[in-house]
Amino acid sequence: MQTKRKKRIVEIYFILYLAALVFLLPTSRDKIEDKSRGGISIQYPFSLQPDKTTLNCRLVNDSTGLKIISFDSVNTIFFSGDVEDISFDFIVENLSLKQTLTLNSDSLTKTNFFRIEEHLDKKAVDFFWQPPLNDRVNKTYLVEVIASAKPKAIVGNNPNELSKPIIKVKTQFSLNVIFIDAGIGNTFARFEDLTKQRIDSLQRTFSDVTSILLKPPPSFSLIVPYKDIKMIATTNWSNTIYAQNINFLKDLVSKPEVNVITEPKENGGLVYNYELKEYEIILHGRTPSYGTMKVEVKVVRFDGKHEKQEFIVKPQLIEEPEFDRVMYPEETYTIDPKLPFLTMGKEVKAYLRDNGVNRAVSQQGEKFKFTPTLADIGKEFTLERYIDDNLFGQIQKIRVLDYPDPEIVDIQQRSKKEVLIITRAYGLYNGKRNEVKNFIIEGNCTYQDQRGDLKDFDKPIVRLQYFLVTPKRQDQPFKFKVIAVDSRGKRSFEKVYQEQ
Repeated sequence: MQTKRKKRIVEIYFILYLAALVFLLPTSRDKIEDKSRGGISIQYPFSLQPDKTTLNCRLVNDSTGLKIISFDSVNTIFFSGDVEDISFDFIVENLSLKQTLTLNSDSLTKTNFFRIEEHLDKKAVDFFWQPPLNDRVNKTYLVEVIASAKPKAIVGNNPNELSKPIIKVKTQFSLNVIFIDAGIGNTFARFEDLTKQRIDSLQRTFSDVTSILLKPPPSFSLIVPYKDIKMIATTNWSNTIYAQNINFLKDLVSKPEVNVITEPKENGGLVYNYELKEYEIILHGRTPSYGTMKVEVKVVRFDGKHEKQEFIVKPQLIEEPEFDRVMYPEETYTIDPKLPFLTMGKEVKAYLRDNGVNRAVSQQGEKFKFTPTLADIGKEFTLERYIDDNLFGQIQKIRVLDYPDPEIVDIQQRSKKEVLIITRAYGLYNGKRNEVKNFIIEGNCTYQDQRGDLKDFDKPIVRLQYFLVTPKRQDQPFKFKVIAVDSRGKRSFEKVYQEQ
């Protein structure tokens, strides 16, 4: 009974694997028919070819935690043909959630899990990925690659009459995340893993007898997902180098060789230790204070073949945030947290808080705007910056004040019977600039608003106004007391004028 059961599992696994290979056969479009030109058939020698049609990341979950046992982290897509102005779109689809993400040449988009690098001189583009490990379930992604280009030369019935069209070709490959539970994990994953272990055991047992029949060990490589690390100066960093077709604990003739090159010398950058696992080398170090730091890692396999990888660590300078420490209501302010761009999935955020309550958030540390309300008068906000939920730098304070009362800036005599009153009003009222609306006058005078002379200023919002004042009665002394009243009903201090 048990024998039949095993046989059925093998058959199902083989059928699924065969179906996946058929589904993932790359496609290309080598002919384009231009119907608008009388059905002329034109051939374009342009095609795409991925290095691999399937990239797998196998992980095991046991009592010590999650471990990567094998990882194909990069795929190279080659293109051929006499073309120019080539661009790429990578459409990554999560087949279980039916969600898509597009990476393209315009911005060389990158996320925490996927990125692309173009090497047009080598007629290739590299696709890098890192599996999301937050939810430990098997996943499959389908990556469709669309390349667009223009032919350098056209071969057709009448080349002189044909313009250069845009050619599009496609190919695709898949990404698989396979979790193997050390206890009751996935049946197919466990079956495949156990089969591999048995084959490895047999090969080791009879290696002396069959060595002449065995092929040479396959080539191996080192994968570094983060080649350019940007971190705060003097802070700690870590980076992982993954193995492909090599076991670091069994296949090396000696420990990995780690070399650090700093430019300039003695800039504080270093590697202080590394962890060696079966399929990972995890390096830990300190970011230099200035300049750059190159880390080179070399490993030598038992057969004498060696591989080397390297990455760069660059410090990011710490800058003070730019903001107004005093704000006024109904005025919009720009706050620049001055948070650096960091790699390796580091999250940078800035918060403007009112007693712990977020009033504004900068999700990626970019500039953001904030407009206090009248209800915020008298409050004190805090500006807080975080890197990976850790407070970065000092907590800054911002006060919200009410606008000052209007002012009579000056009373200037223009002639014996004519003076000019200059006023200043602050802020906004009902969304418009506040201004002096009238005067409380005691004495012999009348005034006229010189509307054409008013001047407006920002930061803070101020309006200067000019009023021409003359005697109301010419037979009486020209003297008066005056108080300015603005749109909000606020009053200035009293000013006195008496004819000289």
